[in-house]
Amino acid sequence: MPSLHKDVKATVQSTALGQPVHELIARSTLIKQGAEALTRQRLTSEARALVRCSKAGVRVPGLRLVDVRQGCLGMEWIEGWSVREVLGGGQEEQDDATTDAAEAEAEEIGALLLAAGVDEDTMLHAVGREIGKMHLAEIIHGDLTTSNMMVRLLPGSHTHKESLFEVVLIDFGLSSASPMHEERAVDLPHFEVVLDGYRAALQGGAKKGEWERVEKRLEEVRMRGRKRSMVG
Repeated sequence: MPSLHKDVKATVQSTALGQPVHELIARSTLIKQGAEALTRQRLTSEARALVRCSKAGVRVPGLRLVDVRQGCLGMEWIEGWSVREVLGGGQEEQDDATTDAAEAEAEEIGALLLAAGVDEDTMLHAVGREIGKMHLAEIIHGDLTTSNMMVRLLPGSHTHKESLFEVVLIDFGLSSASPMHEERAVDLPHFEVVLDGYRAALQGGAKKGEWERVEKRLEEVRMRGRKRSMVG
């Protein structure tokens, strides 16, 4: 079973059925402190977040299997590129020697998306919209970086830019459920085009005044310097 990606938190493996398996790995410092219980808790939380988002219409990987005892999730493989790659950041864990190659790859990806009618602002607006839908479902992602947002082209002919592609939010291993506007503000990337899409999603929700409440908290978060970068 070949490994597709590995870090201190998880591995993603390809199965015989072609479905990747996201296997949570406990940190070594916690192995003697209830690592199995921690893994089960994180896995269950991630599975619940995916299901809740899916029901709310948020584009996330489809959940295929949950095995709490073995500590793994089986989910849909997203064919496309991370927003990090599209913006020229390359894949994670690249050194300086691969920077030029990453930039060249980003140009190729950008050219492909432009040829399909997708520009950068349209993509980032879609990112904000998906985050807004996720927050309306009362899910806090916990790690909203460009590496955890995937862009994939959709087949067929379309008449609107945003129907040519979709943004899929991935890696909910640090997610939690919360209706708190403070937590939404901390979770939200500070990127103006992203905020435009986010605002549109919240203003289109059933509850009135959601954007105004988050906007107020966002200003407070900025003043306290708690804002995280979405790059990574």
